[in-house]
Amino acid sequence: MSNEKPNSAGQNKQNLTQEELLWKIYKSTEKTRRYILWLKILSVIKVIIIVVPIVLAIIYLPPLLENALKPYKELLGADSQGQNVLKQFKKGASLEELMKIYK
Repeated sequence: MSNEKPNSAGQNKQNLTQEELLWKIYKSTEKTRRYILWLKILSVIKVIIIVVPIVLAIIYLPPLLENALKPYKELLGADSQGQNVLKQFKKGASLEELMKIYK
């Protein structure tokens, strides 16, 4: 009988240590779970930061560039009217004829 009492006391200590061990494992698991959750959230934010500007640029940049480059196209003769004037000038058209084209 005296042998049983120390065993039961030893089992209580062992149970407490197992509970403490389980509690430490639980804390560690929760920390890991939160860490993984934040990694997922930050990876989604990173993708949004990269993809959203690219999509907006695809949508809004072509009309803006067209308006910005329009004066330069006229100066460089890329406009259809400018090409007509150059063709007429090469044919030997007079200044009055060229002025009529622009009016």
